Amino acid sequence: PLLVCIVTPEEPVPSADHVNSLPAWSIDFSGGGAGFIMPQKLDVQVVHVGIPLANGRHRWMQAKIVRCKEIPGEDFWEYGVVFETAAPPG
Repeated sequence: PLLVCIVTPEEPVPSADHVNSLPAWSIDFSGGGAGFIMPQKLDVQVVHVGIPLANGRHRWMQAKIVRCKEIPGEDFWEYGVVFETAAPPG
């Protein structure tokens, strides 16, 4: 499991408690990016991906969406992201 957070000017720091923090499921992961699925269609180009740590916190990475496709016959979307920079720990 991952969290995907869409920050706003009013709430610029990603966190698990952020109003725009959504659950996602990782299908591919590397140091340079990730693939995940989620039931929401995202209409943004940049997200923050929260990787769960053993201590219950998340490591947040800013990422650019480079692939988005609906999974036929399912209520899920598949995304591919490339990590841009690390966000402050949340």
